[in-house]
Amino acid sequence: MEFIKEWSFRICISLIISVIFSLLAPKGTLNRFYKILLSVFILISFIYPLKDFKGFDFDFSKIGITSELQTTQNDTVETMLNNRISTLLSDNGIEGYSISSDLNYDLNSGEIEIKDIQIAVPADYDCKTVKQLVFDELGFVTRVINIGD
Repeated sequence: MEFIKEWSFRICISLIISVIFSLLAPKGTLNRFYKILLSVFILISFIYPLKDFKGFDFDFSKIGITSELQTTQNDTVETMLNNRISTLLSDNGIEGYSISSDLNYDLNSGEIEIKDIQIAVPADYDCKTVKQLVFDELGFVTRVINIGD
């Protein structure tokens, strides 16, 4: 409440000063310049005290946006990771695979924690070769399993 009192007092003082200067402003070609200058002064006097206002707390975790954003970011990062692995496997002639990953993206630090990456390949492919390919090219340790014939 104290902030509102102080803000309104500052606005009143600014308006009084603006009226006094507008009465003292010369008539003629400079009149338009003085009006613009006074308008900017009044606008700044309205906005400038708001920088000290501590009444609003923009902590998104309190209103539930963080969980939705976290889920969206996790899905996006997981899709990017799966696409990167998929591109690598396709470029190396591996077909019929399936990729699933489990990761956590930290919104605050921007760090990605990869919990698990599982690649399922047909029985035609050697699991150790696929695992080594992904590790050598991307640096990810994966679980590679064969799926049925």
